[in-house]
Amino acid sequence: IEELNSKERLRLADLGLVKFTTGNMKPLTEVGMTVGTPCYMAPEQVRGKRLDARSDLYSMGVLMFEALTSYLPYPKAPDVDKLLDHILDSKPAKLVRADPKFKLYPRLQKLIDRLLAKKPSQRPSCAAEVIAVLDHLLDTELAEARQKAHQDRLNHDPALMRRRLISRPNHPLPKP
Repeated sequence: IEELNSKERLRLADLGLVKFTTGNMKPLTEVGMTVGTPCYMAPEQVRGKRLDARSDLYSMGVLMFEALTSYLPYPKAPDVDKLLDHILDSKPAKLVRADPKFKLYPRLQKLIDRLLAKKPSQRPSCAAEVIAVLDHLLDTELAEARQKAHQDRLNHDPALMRRRLISRPNHPLPKP
C-alpha cells in the first residue's frame, strides 16, 4: 500500500508469473499449459484456455473474498484436483456466510459475484470498471463502514492517535 496525493493505493503483483515483452526470453507458458496458484485460478485457466484481463479479475475476486472473510470462496479441498473441481463446478460462497454483517452490503456481494462468474463474459470487462464500482461503493454503502474502520484504527493505534493530536494545535497529548 502506498500513499499518493493523500489517497491510499494498493498494488498487487504475482511475481511468479512474468511475461517479457522485449528480448529473446522464451515464454514461461504455452497454449494449453496451466500455471498459477490453484486457489486463485480462473475456470478458463484451469481448463488451459486463452486468458485475458477478465481472468485476472476472477483472481482479484477470490482475493477480495479472502481479504474480507479470511476464507476462500470455495469449500476446503483435500487436494488440488478437488479444489479445481470446486472452481469449475461449485458456486462460490456468499460473504454473508462468513459474517452476517455483509447482509448490509448487497452491492459489494453483487460485485464479488460478477468477479467470480464462471464465464469470462459475465465478469467486468476491465479493471477500470471494477474501480468505478468500488469507488461508488466507498461513497455509498461502504462509507459508514470505512469511517468506522478508520476510527477503530485510530482508537487502537497509539502512534496514529498521537500524530493526529499533534497535528491539531490546542489539543494536549494523552499521557502514556
